[in-house]
Amino acid sequence: MKLLLGEGITAKVKRVKDIMLGSVLRLLRGYLILSLITFCVLWLGLIILKVKNALTLAIIIALADMLPVIGTGTIMVPWAAVAAFSGNYFFAVALGVLFIIIVIMRNFLEPKIIGKQIGINALFTLAAMFLGLKLFGVLGLILFPVAFIVIVRYYKDEIKEEMTL
Repeated sequence: MKLLLGEGITAKVKRVKDIMLGSVLRLLRGYLILSLITFCVLWLGLIILKVKNALTLAIIIALADMLPVIGTGTIMVPWAAVAAFSGNYFFAVALGVLFIIIVIMRNFLEPKIIGKQIGINALFTLAAMFLGLKLFGVLGLILFPVAFIVIVRYYKDEIKEEMTL
């Protein structure tokens, strides 16, 4: 590759690759932390509601929450609707409240946790996620912040390198 692109460009490509790999791993760790928090809230909520197999259900819903399009609402909203149609209004409302708590918690914590993991301000992380979602849909929600992270980290490294010279 050095012969084809030259040593300078090859070094830059390697640095971008290293930044991207490290950033993706930190991003995954951040989402794993969010999923663990979601799981704990779900498990506690289901225990309070005296749901049988609360642990198993919390694990399944938290795993669904890790998938980009699925989320907790795909399971909890229909579950609450079935409970309401069955006449169990208290349980339906309780599931709805639990779902709202999780949504608010994730909306508040996601930019903070992800921003901390990748080393970028939470507001910029949220803006990159929002912009990516608006421009490219669910794929943009994932890829746009990664591209943003790579660009910011690359230029931070460039600035640090220039300051040490």
